[in-house]
Amino acid sequence: MTEGEQSKSAAAGATATGATDVADAVAPGSTGSSLPSGSGANSESAATEPKATEEPVWIAVGDIPKAVSAVLTSPGRPLYPGRAFIMLHGHGGHKNYCYQPTLAAALAANGDYSLRFDFRNCGESVDIASPDGRTITEDVTDIAAAVAFLKARKLEVHGLIGHSRGSVAMFEYFMKVDNSVPLLVNCAGRYRTEKIKDRVAAQRPNWVAEGGHKARMKRHRQETEVFIPLAETLSVASVDMGSLVLSLRPRTAVLSVHGLEDAVVPVQDSAMFANALGSHHTLHLVAGADHNFYQTDAAGRRHSFAGEVADVVAAWASTEGERRRFLVLSNALDMTGGRRWQAVEGVANFRDLGGWTLPGGTHRVRPGVVYRSALPNKITDSGCAALRDLGVATSFDFRSEDECRKNGIYAVPGVERRLVPVHRQEDLSPEELVKKLLRFSLGTEGYVMVYQDFLQSGVDAYRAVAEHVRDREEPLLMHCTAGKDRTGIMGMLLLQLAGLDDDTIAREYELTTYGLADDYDNMLAHLEAAIGKFVSRDAMASMLQSRYETMRLALDMLRRDFGGAEGYLRDHVGLSETDLAKLRERLVEPVEPSVTADGAWRTHVASKLR
Repeated sequence: MTEGEQSKSAAAGATATGATDVADAVAPGSTGSSLPSGSGANSESAATEPKATEEPVWIAVGDIPKAVSAVLTSPGRPLYPGRAFIMLHGHGGHKNYCYQPTLAAALAANGDYSLRFDFRNCGESVDIASPDGRTITEDVTDIAAAVAFLKARKLEVHGLIGHSRGSVAMFEYFMKVDNSVPLLVNCAGRYRTEKIKDRVAAQRPNWVAEGGHKARMKRHRQETEVFIPLAETLSVASVDMGSLVLSLRPRTAVLSVHGLEDAVVPVQDSAMFANALGSHHTLHLVAGADHNFYQTDAAGRRHSFAGEVADVVAAWASTEGERRRFLVLSNALDMTGGRRWQAVEGVANFRDLGGWTLPGGTHRVRPGVVYRSALPNKITDSGCAALRDLGVATSFDFRSEDECRKNGIYAVPGVERRLVPVHRQEDLSPEELVKKLLRFSLGTEGYVMVYQDFLQSGVDAYRAVAEHVRDREEPLLMHCTAGKDRTGIMGMLLLQLAGLDDDTIAREYELTTYGLADDYDNMLAHLEAAIGKFVSRDAMASMLQSRYETMRLALDMLRRDFGGAEGYLRDHVGLSETDLAKLRERLVEPVEPSVTADGAWRTHVASKLR
């Protein structure tokens, strides 16, 4: 079987180009080419979207500037911040074989960049001088070089996508170099790495005595017989997948895609990944597919499953896929039964701001300190009791006086309501905010400008919340009308001061989209009555959502214009360094992974599966 061949992909709805043809189209030294939109969630609007482009690039390794041959695929309309995925081919492969060009198009349709490259000693990349050949260590070096290349272009490496041996190298990089990469895609990967020795021995019985074995692969666009040193094969067999579970972070997600007719790596290996990785893992099996995701029928015709693989990976890796996984993750504050989303009857979007693990894994944002919600003016007696059971004795209302007159003032027995308007007179409800944005026609960037105004005008409001957290042991509730914008900015300040990463802060902000789901029809009805003649219903619905990109841009603005949360709270709100230290102490608590249920589970699984 020639791994680089491609056939027409019915699932993608487009012709998948043969590997040699694609390589010719993007050969080093040529100009970049545009891609068909391929598969993926956004392909229906391909006719009106800017086209993705492919750029042949060289990646430096050590002191060799042109060591690794690669193709960088750029989306026509990229997400913010720029997310990039790196594709890693298998033992005899190259950057354009199997499903890789089709997947690059699907990821670009999602708004993501991708980089696919030839490992050294493969494809069009340079030779490795060592007599040990292309060991796993050399593969990891190439992956690190690819990561550095993308970071130099100001792109975030959001995921690694490995095939067969490329998956082994991917997991080794994750375990030994950088386990912060959130998404890992394992296509036909081998869990029992030591079984590679049995496969080689079955084909070349004298391979150990001969110091290695010969194999055929594509090298510089020609099928070539190469010698694989013994040390290279042994390095692959030495990777310990049983330790993988110990490197997982709370946000790590792994997708395994495996063909049910794979005769190279048994499908049982995918089940072993599923068993070892538990809730971090998703498994997709491709009926009829072999190791390289092809199927040969009785007449000798080959069908490619490239479209199905591309669609599955692109959907799983999409922003919508991430939102759904984050929603599931968000409901557990810890392993002791604490819940983020609290049932407070009559109050929408009610959740705990804490519980998130900080970078490093030894501390987390303390739960039970700050709750956030939409306006609680319809809270029931049962909801009031639930609020008191949580220990909330003070609520901070960020609404303006006009909004209070329009929407009413609530009262919860035993809970002091403090009116701390971000703007004392201006109505900043979601409907009015959208109207304001439409006047400027600014979209997401407009929200960031409004958030900048919140920070400037809301100093007194945000100081009141910060001082309460600093001085009082009791939890508080903060809200505006929807619990989305003014509340979201205070949440951003507290979470960044606590040391939480930007990605999690933005995903937490995005949870409001789910928290207000039951109220969207009512919010849309009000908005449609006011501006429906000017804007489509879909556009209004989109503007009412809490978008991940909006918060990422807001975090950039906070750093650029205010010196981050610490600079804002110190230089604008007026807190001292001692105040900030007390605030952090109240917001952060240590976590001992070895004594948590999750940590114990990881240790147990690792000991059983090594």
